[in-house]
Amino acid sequence: MPDDEDNDNQDNQNNQPGPNTFVVKFLDHFSTIEQQNRWHYELNEILQGKDEKVDSYANRFRRLKRKVDPHGNVPESYIIRLFLKGLRKDLVRWVAANKPDTIEEAIQEAIDYEAGVYFERQSERHERQVERKTKSPNDDAIEALVKQMEKLSLNYANIVSALSAQTQSKPRNPNTNTRFDKSQITCFNCQKKGHYAKECNEP
Repeated sequence: MPDDEDNDNQDNQNNQPGPNTFVVKFLDHFSTIEQQNRWHYELNEILQGKDEKVDSYANRFRRLKRKVDPHGNVPESYIIRLFLKGLRKDLVRWVAANKPDTIEEAIQEAIDYEAGVYFERQSERHERQVERKTKSPNDDAIEALVKQMEKLSLNYANIVSALSAQTQSKPRNPNTNTRFDKSQITCFNCQKKGHYAKECNEP
């Protein structure tokens, strides 16, 4: 029986093995109903691993697809939906947005997107490493000092605000800075107005 990798290469070139190939004849003759049902189930449930590359997932998908549909009778749109169902969510959005017409186009879109994201992340990681290397120790000290100053300024503003609120809410003493009008007071000693008897200068 041909090796799986050789079969995958054949799928890539012709999209589907011809009806007279050895693989198709072998599957038609020897596969049982139980095996076919199991392959259908596995194709519906196949998932890309968390750290699995698209290439690896696509090869597993192709092998199951070839077993389930050796004659290429299943509609291409349905095969693409099964492939996207097991693909990682971040890849699904990209592939679906590009609306591939064949399963091989869908696989290639996923591979291209995965490669682009990988190189983008590598570039960002490299930039962060370069930034850390070029950053001097004095920059860290200055940054820490600035944060401390900001914290002190905030604390000072909070204290001033609290004192201001206390001052405004404190009731005023009604006797503070208030003088009594004596113009209508009559002195018992001289019978004149404007002062008390104890303040009178008359004998």
